[in-house]
Parts: sequence; structure tokens; C-alpha cells
Amino acid sequence: MDNFFYLIFRKCELIENDDEKGTPKKKTPRKVYRNRFFPSRKPRNTNSKGSCFALRNRRPFYQPGDNPAALTLKPDSFEPDEVAHYQSFPPAAQRLILAVRNLVVSMWSISPTILVTPESCMQNAIIRGYIRAALPELFNLVIEFLTIKGIINFGIFEDIKRPLVLKNVPQKERETIVVIGAGPAGISTARQLHNFGFNVKVLEARNRIGGRVHDVWAPRVAAGAMVINGCQNNPIITMSRQIYHDVHILGSQCDLFVKSESIARGPDIRMEHHFNTILDILSDWRLDKKEDIPLIDAINLAHKEYVSQSHERYSKMEMKLLDFHINNLEYACGASLASVSALNWDQNERFPQFGGDHAIVTHGFSDVLEEVSKPLNILFEKPVAKIDHSGEKVIVETTSGEKIESDRCVVTIPIALMKKKTISFTPDLSPRKWRAVENIGAGLIEKCLLRFDSKWWSYKIGGADFFGSISVSGSDSGVDADDEHDTSGIFNVFYDIPCPESDHFTLMSIAAGASLEIYHSMSDAQLVSSAMATLQGMGQILFCV
Repeated sequence: MDNFFYLIFRKCELIENDDEKGTPKKKTPRKVYRNRFFPSRKPRNTNSKGSCFALRNRRPFYQPGDNPAALTLKPDSFEPDEVAHYQSFPPAAQRLILAVRNLVVSMWSISPTILVTPESCMQNAIIRGYIRAALPELFNLVIEFLTIKGIINFGIFEDIKRPLVLKNVPQKERETIVVIGAGPAGISTARQLHNFGFNVKVLEARNRIGGRVHDVWAPRVAAGAMVINGCQNNPIITMSRQIYHDVHILGSQCDLFVKSESIARGPDIRMEHHFNTILDILSDWRLDKKEDIPLIDAINLAHKEYVSQSHERYSKMEMKLLDFHINNLEYACGASLASVSALNWDQNERFPQFGGDHAIVTHGFSDVLEEVSKPLNILFEKPVAKIDHSGEKVIVETTSGEKIESDRCVVTIPIALMKKKTISFTPDLSPRKWRAVENIGAGLIEKCLLRFDSKWWSYKIGGADFFGSISVSGSDSGVDADDEHDTSGIFNVFYDIPCPESDHFTLMSIAAGASLEIYHSMSDAQLVSSAMATLQGMGQILFCV
């Protein structure tokens, strides 16, 4: 354990040397997860209208020193797939192609509601000499490549006069592609293939589109997916702009309450500091570890060793604050930390992420999906049982025995259904693919929506987008405390959901991780009663439900 002690105190020294804004002096999991998931008390601008929001959340090119980001390109060099695609061109031509690519991407970034075409690019190309005669062909080459890659020209357009890719292929000769599943992945895939010029059919088991995106009530409130984690270069933001729908930018202020009183800032900051220190300790602790353990066990180990070596003591309230941060980490992982790997819990951070603001689509995701699906041929109540891809054609068979023939098939059903093998394949998928399916975790969270006639909580939270409740009941033994009969901690964060043009006001809370077992054992009436009890514990308030 000597190495573990060393890591604890070396990390504590690092954290104590943070700057005045609380930013670590080096990039650590603490910084990433604090910014992406953990509420703080710092307010920020929540205005999503105007050019400032659009520019802030468009990042087509890297700046010096930037960290990897999704759908962001290097302005001075090709990406690996571009190198392979343009390798037949001489160096001088490649430099010109790079300049052409940068212009095309810039035009799309400025106006994603307008298709980028060779004609529109030529109007912005300033170049003299005979080389200008070759520009239309180069623009066409670059635009087609970036369109296929999904960098530009995706989403909702009503004025596509000719296919974006299969321009010179007669309609009868174009391939037919069947897409299984009409959730966000299936609908967006089908629309992209439709825009390319393919003949597309979508098979959906339910009688509606959306999958786990499901808006209820009027105006719409999301019973399913709702939050956009990272607006920067995010296609959902682009498509919302294409149909002129605003999004509500989530602020970072989150006041925590115990009973009717706001928790003092000192203990809150202290325990957030301690929790982030634990994450930093674990990031180094796992470097020389080969045997995995559950993440909650690793957190317990780090916490207990820290207390043992530092002689710090925490009150019952402070331990509840630590539990609050652990619950938020369970929400981020979509699972109990007892089933999350201590070695690989944040492995997604190794890949480029969508950065920038977090937001809620105020008119609901369903509006976006309905616009995306308008030109598509969607067949509802067609659950698929078998896919035969042994011949030249792919034969898709539904549970009712209906067979649909296509040239290709794209399966977009949830990973949980793939794990259950609800669809059989002939020939079967390779062992390597099945291992990949088994190794992908499928998280689960549940939501509780409460509608009120008045926004009684606004004076408590001062216009913040969410607030939290801390229960002081139960043991103060630390992060490993667990009372399976205590329902008071199921809902600890409440989101103030924006509902434009509504006379009703909505709070939403999420259950995740270890609390899901309790959640699923309760009726809807019991869940509402539990959520209301938590809210009523924050103050003596007259509720108007």
C-alpha cells in the first residue's frame, strides 16, 4: 500500500496548488468530469439565440494547444482517411486540395442551413491564373468526400434537386437499403442515405418513430432522451438550427438543500474537492494494475486510505455530500458503480468528445426527428426476427413471416436487444462481433416528471436550471453506507424543464445506479409520493399539482 499512500499525498499537493478559479494545473479526470457532469455553483450565460451561441458551438478547426474534439479538423494537414483518399495527387495539388477543403468546411460551419455546392464555393474562391479552371472539379471531389464522411451537407433540406452522391446513377440502378429501427440512429442513417440517393426502407417494431426519444404532454416534455451533452459541432444542434428551433443552454449553478436550508458553500466545496481528488488518485493507481475491481470498491479504498493517512474527519452532512457526487457519477455511467470497471470507467474520454455547452431542445427531440423522417418510407409494427445475408440479396424477415428483399441492411436496434439476440443472422455474425456486442455496456436511467401550476421553486434557486436535495438520514459511515429500505435518496437532483408557451411548469428527476432496484419496486403513485416528499422536505411550501 506504500505506493497508494504516495499517490494520495502527491495528488493532494497538486490539488492544493490549483489556481483561483479551481482549475487543475494539468488535465486530469477530475477536470473532465467536473465540467461535463458535476454541478457547480458558477452561473453562466444560458442564451441560445443569436450568432454568439452559433459561433461558440462551432469548432471546425483546431487551434494550437487544443485537446481532441469531435468533428474537428487540422487546418494545416490532412486527416488519415484524407491522406489515403488524395494520395494519388502530387504534393502541389494536395496543398490546393487542403485549401479547398478548409474553404468548404468554413462555409458549412457558417451556414449549416444551406447546402454547400461547387457553385457556391466558386463565389468565395479568390484565385487567379489557369488553375482556377480546375477548381470546380476539385470542389466537387472534396464536397463529395466530406459529405460521405458526414462533416458537411447532413440533416434537413427540402431543396435537394439531385442526389448528393449518386448524381449520375439512374433511379432504377440505385441500391435498396433496409434500415432496421426508427430511433435517432436509424432515422438519421436513413435520411443520410436518402439524401445520397439510395432507395431506403425503414422497419420499426413500434407504431411510432423515436425509440428511446419519446416526448409526452403538450407542449412536449421528454420522457426519454432530452439533454445534449456538448453542443460543439453536435449534429443535433445543427439540425435544430436547420428547422429554426432554439435550445436552452444549461447553466452550471446547482444549489444543494437539506430540509429548507441551502447548504453552506464551504462543506460543498470541500467534498467536491475531496471527490475529485479521489478520481485523480485512481487515475494513477490503475496505471500498474492488471486485475480489475468494481469502481465503488476503488473509491471506498481511496477514501479510507486518505482518511487514515491525512487524519481528516468528515461530518454526516459531508459524507452525504460525497454520496451526492457518487450518485452523479452513477448517472454519468448509467449503472451502479458496483458493476463499473475501476480500470476503464472513463475509457470514452480517450476519444474525441463533443465539447462546449450542454443544452435541452426546448421543443423536444421528437420535432427534430419528425422533420428528419418526413421523406422516408417507414413501415411501422414490423419487428424483425431474421436477417439472411448469405446470397446476393439480403432477406429481412419479420416476426409475422413477411420477407423484404434489399441490397444492403443496416441494423440500428439498441445494444440491449442485440445482447438478447432478438434477431438471428444467417450466416451468424463472427465471434469477434458477438464479443464486441457482449463487451459493450448498456446503461439504464429512469425519469420522473412532475407537472405544477406554478413555478414555486424559482425563488429558492434564483433562476438556476437544477437544484439538489441532500438527506441527512441514515449512517455516516461513508461511501459504502447502503440502506436498501431507504427511499429518500432516489431523487436527489431536480431539473427545471423549459416548456415554451405553456401554462404548466415541469420538474424532472432521474434515478440511476443502485437506486434503480428500489425505483422498479415502486408504483407510479409511490414514486411521485417519494419525489414530492423530497421536495416538501426542502421547505414548507404549498404545492399546486
